[in-house]
Amino acid sequence: ARKLGARRQYYGTDDVVADMESLRQALGVEQWVLDGISYGTYVGERYALAHPQHVSKLVLDSVVPHAGLADLGVDEFKGLRRVLRATCGSCLDDLNAVVRKYKAGPALYDALTFDSIVDPTYRATFDVPGILRDARHGDASGLVRFLGTAKAWQQTAPQSLDQGLHASALCGDWRYPWGSSAAPLAGREAKVKRAADKLGAKTFYPFDLKTAEGNGFIRQCLPWAPIPPTPLAHGKITVPTLMVNGDHDLSTVLEWARKELAVTTRGKLVVVPGAGHSTQSRAVSDVGRNAVADFLLR
Repeated sequence: ARKLGARRQYYGTDDVVADMESLRQALGVEQWVLDGISYGTYVGERYALAHPQHVSKLVLDSVVPHAGLADLGVDEFKGLRRVLRATCGSCLDDLNAVVRKYKAGPALYDALTFDSIVDPTYRATFDVPGILRDARHGDASGLVRFLGTAKAWQQTAPQSLDQGLHASALCGDWRYPWGSSAAPLAGREAKVKRAADKLGAKTFYPFDLKTAEGNGFIRQCLPWAPIPPTPLAHGKITVPTLMVNGDHDLSTVLEWARKELAVTTRGKLVVVPGAGHSTQSRAVSDVGRNAVADFLLR
């Protein structure tokens, strides 16, 4: 942020959309199909809202809603409860006990979210239910390995995931408990705490208020120096749209896809059972890939 200075305001999704429109014009095509995954869905949505006449079809895989409003993860915690009930039943209580016992809420939340990308069964790579059960009863060795491995997984090279670019885009695009990216740094932390207190601990169960206040988006954008905000998107997506989302995804939860479906006029959602993030490239099941193929070939 310091190196970029005032230029950091020019990495918003509106800039990406403008670049895409320049590319379309350079290619000399009147319409094209957009297929986005994760943040790519947000870009596709924003492009379809700005230039609907140039989109013939839109595929959204692992959906990020285009509203651009970031609370403290209400939908994400709801999705986590749904996923863990489906995959390991009573481990929600174990997780709650572990969070309270070891004060490791943010790290554990991050680890579970990343595990939904690597292993949406939550058992093959790490036996998550067993780790939580053992840690609750005093044996934290599995928990330490799980958290350590998850942290190592996330040491991604900037060529694959540039965190500076990530912050420049989403800190300017979205709105947070402190308001927009133009808000002064002073007072942001207090507003996050007030927002968490207002929602209450039950909202974030089996985690706690500290986990809500310490999640990745909040921590990344909290110190990001003020910049003019990206304008929010408004309206409904009117182009033919297919959404595919894994029901075990904790990175872009199914609740987000259902929220986006409500603001599309010609949308369809296909849920891929047992899948995590990025159903076209990572899912074992072909449900998502077949749905995309059928949609594009119709």
